[in-house]
Amino acid sequence: MELDKKDYGHRVASSDAMWGAELMDVPAISVPTLLKKLGWDRIGLMKIDIEGHEKILFSGEIDWLNRVDALCIEWHDEVPEARRRLTTIAHRFGFAPPQLLPGMWFMSREEGHRR
Repeated sequence: MELDKKDYGHRVASSDAMWGAELMDVPAISVPTLLKKLGWDRIGLMKIDIEGHEKILFSGEIDWLNRVDALCIEWHDEVPEARRRLTTIAHRFGFAPPQLLPGMWFMSREEGHRR
């Protein structure tokens, strides 16, 4: 993590991290591992706010979305691109089409599509 003077300013460090920035190693954990550690079968509502790293998250293994009932996602892309990507994800995992709310996208399971 690239640390900021203000708690809300911390961010995932990238190759273009500011020279001299204070960095901190933070352990990462996958969603499947977290579910296993907590002993949960499902997630009712998941909020995803990863400051522009949405494409990275959703380009990897995301079968864990089968265990999520609803998502609130801050997607840092232009609206048409975000809608296209999220619609593809919604279709693949049985969510209703994404809805753009003030500041975030919302996706929930279509009736009868709980996996």
